[in-house]
Amino acid sequence: MEGDFGSGDDGTRNTPPTTQARLSSLELASGMPLGEQPDASPLAPIEATLSARAALEEAIRGRLTVGRCVVAFSGGRDSSALLAVAVHVARRDGLPLPIPATLRYREAPKAEESVWQERVIRHLALDDWARIEVDDEHDYLGPVAQPVLRRHGVLWPPYFHSYQPLMALAPGGVFMTGMGGDNLFAGWRWGRLEPVRRRTVRPSMGDLARLALIASPQFVRRVAARRHPLPCPWLTPAALREVKARWFAHYASEPVRWDRRVEWLAKLRNLAVQVSTLDILGGDCGARVANPLLDGRFLAALARWGGRAGCGDRTAMMQGLFADVLPSEVLSRSTKAVFGLCMWRGTSQRFAATWDGSGIDPALVDVGRLRAEWAKPFPAPTSMPLLQHAWLAGTG
Repeated sequence: MEGDFGSGDDGTRNTPPTTQARLSSLELASGMPLGEQPDASPLAPIEATLSARAALEEAIRGRLTVGRCVVAFSGGRDSSALLAVAVHVARRDGLPLPIPATLRYREAPKAEESVWQERVIRHLALDDWARIEVDDEHDYLGPVAQPVLRRHGVLWPPYFHSYQPLMALAPGGVFMTGMGGDNLFAGWRWGRLEPVRRRTVRPSMGDLARLALIASPQFVRRVAARRHPLPCPWLTPAALREVKARWFAHYASEPVRWDRRVEWLAKLRNLAVQVSTLDILGGDCGARVANPLLDGRFLAALARWGGRAGCGDRTAMMQGLFADVLPSEVLSRSTKAVFGLCMWRGTSQRFAATWDGSGIDPALVDVGRLRAEWAKPFPAPTSMPLLQHAWLAGTG
């Protein structure tokens, strides 16, 4: 996946979206893309002097020269860092400033980020900032989602249609996202082990268990992975066995070394599907989508920077990469907005309450259990692709 998972010379995708965005029947039923992308490529080769920050600036600069550049800006650490570096590069090189674009959900306190957003915009001294107020239009089956579903079928993740109002601000230009930040900067379960080995931190019982697990064969790691329940209890027993087998194999395959983990992440089908979905949605709006955090040269430089042991936790990595462009309190914040609940609104709830059980493959899905899931105040997000699929089947 050269560039950001298949890019043109300027770093933006210029070929039609592939079938990467199409979920298999089992992936649709479970709500999760599984395993690695079959056509994934190794990380891009880079020169010995290229730093991770320089590689990211290089990737972003190519986007700023293609026309109007709109940056998806939620106020979280990843989008703030991406916007800050883009502003830095634009001012340094005399290029047009990127335009931050933000969705603000009314009556959604868990998605409230205005204080952090305004702090970042003020720090970057930006005057042009697009803000779109949203009520329930972004419902999984709402007026923004329905045309996308009818045109393309079910895409994953099922809430990505919410990007389209922002993408529409960049016709003929570039829509830039922080896709991949959560994967790269958080969630490395082996991250504490190198400090434990060096005796710079006191080991806990969990650390000792992880060290023992590292020395274990793959099948032992798969057994250990079974402690983590899968968020798809509506699957039939046979389907659940298959999903468990694939997911546990994937979970057990995560490398212990940081540099190898970065390459492993670059091959995940989960990310490939998200990138392909963004390309499809951007194409509807005439915008070319760029994901600089998934740029192949940046990933290679990031892997080399961390080497075997990595670069510390998420805050340490953010400080190491972006301390010159963002204040410390932004880079070290521990809170994070939750946007998924903004999509489970009236239209979805009404459809789920009146669903007759049709449109779903009974060989993969237990209709009764799925109906019970949708009766919860906040159903599992992994059940939402099935909600959209059932709606499509019912509406023709």
